[in-house]
Amino acid sequence: MNLCQRVVIGVLAGAVMANSQASVMSAAMVDKSSDILIKNGNKAREGEFSETVVVEFKSGSEQTFCSGVLVSPDAVLTAAHCGYRKLVPVRVTAASTLSQALSLGVEGYARHPAVGVPEVQSVGVNSFVVMDPGAVAQGRNLAGRDLMVIKLKKALISPAVPIAISSLSGLGEARYVRIAGFGNDGKAGTGRKLYADVEVVSARCGVTPIPGAENCEPGRELFARHPQGSFDSCPGDSGGPVYVRSQFAQYRLVGITSRASGLSAQCGGGTIVTLLDAERLAWIRSQVGVHVNTQALKPELPPCEPPTC
Repeated sequence: MNLCQRVVIGVLAGAVMANSQASVMSAAMVDKSSDILIKNGNKAREGEFSETVVVEFKSGSEQTFCSGVLVSPDAVLTAAHCGYRKLVPVRVTAASTLSQALSLGVEGYARHPAVGVPEVQSVGVNSFVVMDPGAVAQGRNLAGRDLMVIKLKKALISPAVPIAISSLSGLGEARYVRIAGFGNDGKAGTGRKLYADVEVVSARCGVTPIPGAENCEPGRELFARHPQGSFDSCPGDSGGPVYVRSQFAQYRLVGITSRASGLSAQCGGGTIVTLLDAERLAWIRSQVGVHVNTQALKPELPPCEPPTC
């Protein structure tokens, strides 16, 4: 299926894993109702999802990008496999488009001409750590451990605002997840910050294998897929935030985009998400202090349909 038939969100294509189970993703989603079915993603409004950032990786002359999410003023979460083949994160940029990020130096600010606050801001990386170094080095399936914590040389400032990691208490009731990021939108890879929603197939990837997602780790990962496979993940995106919309219309951070499902289904087969559960949260907090939203997660109820209303 042609990319123009998909909503593509996330980061530039380019980082490639030796193992397709841990391939870098370009997440493509469908919105939650047929009347707002979208082909090219919803463009984030100014200031919306300001915690979603571009992470630049380099090794010698090789360069690629992933999405990430700001969880404290000087700490970012992204996917661990983005650092495969000794690629290391070198800078994080808060911007509206990938082209804005590329136009700025390693560290610097570009202020909004009307309001004077940073429209684009870039910060160098001080240090980073992955949850499973051995699996990353070997290109193995990270099985719910596809996480990297990046410490920045200095804090990003408003309007880039960190987001709290949410309680997962009500995750099983969620019908959709929202994923945001940078990348190919089906129109020559313009790299705008986009977002879209996709249906949850399994909130915890149970022990019974899910068709098309047999490598989804029970309890640690979430599987989301459009029923017809028309809008789904494609190579090129990883590390972006995954949210659930609460009944109070707030987007709560519950996971990180990891990979495509299956051994060869890189587009149309669904997206596997690393959940930020108690185990992963404990590891993240051991690396960097983060704020946790402990309020019970109550997902937004879908609109009722006849004959129930």
